[in-house]
Amino acid sequence: QFNLKDVGNIFQGLLKTNGALYKDGAAKFARVWLHECLRVFSDRLVCQSDQAELQTILEKVSSKHFGNISKDDMFAQPLIFTSFQSEAGGNERQYLPVKDMPALRKVVEDQLHEHNENFAAMNLVLFDDAINHVCRISRITDNACGHALLVGVGGSGKQSLARLAS
Repeated sequence: QFNLKDVGNIFQGLLKTNGALYKDGAAKFARVWLHECLRVFSDRLVCQSDQAELQTILEKVSSKHFGNISKDDMFAQPLIFTSFQSEAGGNERQYLPVKDMPALRKVVEDQLHEHNENFAAMNLVLFDDAINHVCRISRITDNACGHALLVGVGGSGKQSLARLAS
């Protein structure tokens, strides 16, 4: 069940951005809104038909309110925003879009290597879904009072991905 706190979480995600980076047009910021809607609502949906229905709703809402932005530009993949990728580049921590998956994979693999040097080694295979989950967990824990319930089969890597995202 969704409530007003979920809408607040969307705005909380929007407020994590740096406004100076979005002065050149509404398309980039609209993608932040879309990403936050997907994270807040879609990540809780279990059934594939419910996720498809949400996708249809978001397409209708975005075409109504962001009609000047093409659907292809709005829903272009990867639709991932994270703050740890900018920090890994030596910059201050900023909530930025991921340009491409290989660059994100490199950052996460470097974090895994650093974790393995300092703590007990985690032998993880970082496929795309695992990297997406690390981004999701990191987004949640970056929020004030952020918390998540990771559900899955035992031994599926929930704890390891949570450690990596921290």
